[in-house]
Amino acid sequence: MPADSPDWFALVQAHVSAVQANDRAVRLFRAGELDKAIAELCDSLEGYARYATGHSNLGFLYLWKGDPDQALASLLRALDLDPHHTEAPAHLMDVLRALTDELIQIGCTDGFLSTRPGGLFDERNRHRRARTIGALVATMGKRGVFKVDGRVLEQEHLMRFVIKDVEKKMDRPWASTALAFVWQDIDE
Repeated sequence: MPADSPDWFALVQAHVSAVQANDRAVRLFRAGELDKAIAELCDSLEGYARYATGHSNLGFLYLWKGDPDQALASLLRALDLDPHHTEAPAHLMDVLRALTDELIQIGCTDGFLSTRPGGLFDERNRHRRARTIGALVATMGKRGVFKVDGRVLEQEHLMRFVIKDVEKKMDRPWASTALAFVWQDIDE
C-alpha cells in the first residue's frame, strides 16, 4: 500500500465511532439532553466529518434548539456529502418553515422578500432573514432537493410555497406578483 493512501482500517473505525456517537446523541435527545446531544455529534464529526447522517441529525438538533442558521449549515453539509440523503430534505423544509415563522414574528410587510429594501422595509433583521430564506430556496432549487411525482421542484415553485405559507400564517393574502424573489440577486 502506498505511503500516502488513507489507512482504510482507521477510516472504518472513525465511521463506526461516528455512528455510535450518533446513536448516543439520539438517546440523549430523547432523554431531554439537547445540548449534550449536540456536543456528542459535534465531537464525533470532528473525528469523522464524512458522516452525512451525523450532519443531518446535527441540523435537526440545531433546529430543535432554535438555531436555524446552524441547522441550515449542517443540513447543507449533509447534502454535500450525500446528495440523496433521505432525511436532510425534510429537515431543510423544517428550517425553511422556521425561518418564515421567524420572519413573521419579526414583522413583514408587502414586498418582504425584496433584495433591495426601501420604504417600510428598513429593519436589518427582516432583510437578513429574507435573504437567508431566498438563498435557501435558491440552493434547494439548484440542488433539486425536493421532488414531487418524480419531478424536481424548482426555485420559483419553492418560493411560491413560501409565499403561500406566509399568506396563510398571516391570514393576509397578497398577490404573488407583489413579492420580489430574493434569489434573483443572489449571484450578483
